Amino acid sequence: STGQPLIALSNRVTLAQHNDMFAQTLSAAEIDAVTQQTTQDVNKYRLGVFTDQTFEIANPISLGGINYGTVHMTFSLSEMSTHLQASFAQSLLAALIGIALTLVVTIVVTFKITENLHGLAKAASSIGKGNFDVDFPPDHFDDVGVVTNAFKKMVHDIRQSTDKLQASEKSLETTLQSIGDGMIATDATGRITRMNRTAEILTGFAIEEALDRPIEQVFHIINTQTRKKVANPAREVLRTGKIIGLANHTSLIRKDGEERHIADSGAPIIDEAGNTSGVILVFSDVTEKYQQVAQLRESEAQYRNIFSSSGDGIIILGLDGTILGINPKGLALLECSAEELLHKKLFDIQSPTLSTESHFWSTTKKIERQQISRTEGTIIKKSGETMHYEARGTKFVYESQPAYLVLFSDITTRKQSEIELKLLSTVFANTHDGIIITDAETRIIAVNASFSKITGYHRNEVINQKTRLF
Repeated sequence: STGQPLIALSNRVTLAQHNDMFAQTLSAAEIDAVTQQTTQDVNKYRLGVFTDQTFEIANPISLGGINYGTVHMTFSLSEMSTHLQASFAQSLLAALIGIALTLVVTIVVTFKITENLHGLAKAASSIGKGNFDVDFPPDHFDDVGVVTNAFKKMVHDIRQSTDKLQASEKSLETTLQSIGDGMIATDATGRITRMNRTAEILTGFAIEEALDRPIEQVFHIINTQTRKKVANPAREVLRTGKIIGLANHTSLIRKDGEERHIADSGAPIIDEAGNTSGVILVFSDVTEKYQQVAQLRESEAQYRNIFSSSGDGIIILGLDGTILGINPKGLALLECSAEELLHKKLFDIQSPTLSTESHFWSTTKKIERQQISRTEGTIIKKSGETMHYEARGTKFVYESQPAYLVLFSDITTRKQSEIELKLLSTVFANTHDGIIITDAETRIIAVNASFSKITGYHRNEVINQKTRLF
């Protein structure tokens, strides 16, 4: 059954057939042919018989159709069993040893792999919590080592990016906290995500209270004049995606109910995709400025009231002589209209009243030279009538520009009275008649020289005395 010759002879061979012995001489070539044919027929005619102690096999030997005999093989079952058991035991032992060695190697390799993977997992967990100071497994040249080295590089890159991000965040936070204006940031739903210290002070809400609240709950604004609630600018920015500002007269109601006037603007936060991801509100406390403006408006109203109703003429002149304003009384005194005078220069007006030689311009020049700011003079009005006036001037700021303020009044009547009084004084002093002047209670306030000559009383003796003494 092995495919090899069962009987090999060098020159001659003796074959047995049916237990009858006969001799026949064969050549070497014939022996090779018999051997090859026998090998081919073994598998075809193999026979086996079991007994209690043996196993017998009989195979025919034939060549060219001639049967030369039969090969009988007998095996002892006990010996075969012994050999098989020994062979099985050896094979089983070898298999067990191989399995044990394989298991040991597998356990060692698995332990090394899992140990390194466990180290990577521990490092990843620590990094996930923000701690980059972790110990990595030692370097290896296997696949786990490749993964470990790649992980180390990734952690190094992440740490650098995180450090830069933290530095940028710290710089941004410092900048926001240093800004004098209040700043509130919201997400795309209008909930607060950030606010600076100034915003905390102005709203009355601490950052811990304000975070994640709708903007309306913290940034509560109303119209100062109507007292009605104002639409929150953050919502308008989220709706339109445009920068907007608050209307005038807007007040912020703090958490404690205190009211502050504010100026405000809102701008969208645009992400990389071009979408509005939130809003930035910047607002400042303008309460003091608002009050100053209100006072200024009140003062301006009072000024305009005085300007319009003053009994004196008022002219506002630029430093170059341009008439910037004149009140109704001034127009009436000069017998001119506003169109004839406003925004024209004094020396461009063809009128002797307001020429460069006029006392108005002379008065302003005296103010400029810090000389006297009060003077008197005469002007000829449109009607040809001469008017005596008194002018008082000062330098002031008009609409943020330096200017002259000149007040003038008609003193013609007073001047006439002064002339008449002067004339009377001359008569009083030179008449030959004695004259006594008293007040309403008949107390003497003046006597002339003729009175003293006639009565013999000196002036000092009768002043403040009642006339009944005489």
